[in-house]
Amino acid sequence: MINTIFHQLRLISLTWWIAIGIAAAILFAVHHKNKHQLLGNILLVYLAIVFASTVLSRTPVRHDALSDLVNFDLLGTWASRFAGNDSGRAELLLNFFMLMPVGFLLPLSFSKRFWETIFIGFLVTLAIESLQLTTGRGWFELSDIVDNTIGVAIGYGCYSIGKALRRGFVHDK
Repeated sequence: MINTIFHQLRLISLTWWIAIGIAAAILFAVHHKNKHQLLGNILLVYLAIVFASTVLSRTPVRHDALSDLVNFDLLGTWASRFAGNDSGRAELLLNFFMLMPVGFLLPLSFSKRFWETIFIGFLVTLAIESLQLTTGRGWFELSDIVDNTIGVAIGYGCYSIGKALRRGFVHDK
């Protein structure tokens, strides 16, 4: 159990390093001539990293039936995460953080509105879960889809706050 917790914490710290890299790239992009294209490329690289780490890095698992790899128990999964299960809570945070950058990079790159961003984030996480299922490299979990989509919404909230703060700073000068 301790090894699982440390593994999850390493993944979370990796996510933060990626987030710091993205933040640095955004600061660079502000002064770049074609910032939307640069941010779009950063988004594509980030999505490639996410797909590689969630699908390609896993070893295929043998299973007797496809249903062995499907978990639609949303409430049971969330309940187990809060019932004293440290690795479950770490997984929940990792699921939120994993697609947060999509929530703020997408509107920065392509001027997407809230519901468009949420829908695209939902499609990204659905693609991840579907690939995990069809390749046998993970479970298809409804809770992951919901958690990742919430992460996209949180990322969009960060984008909106940054946009409002920037607008306030520009008007104050």
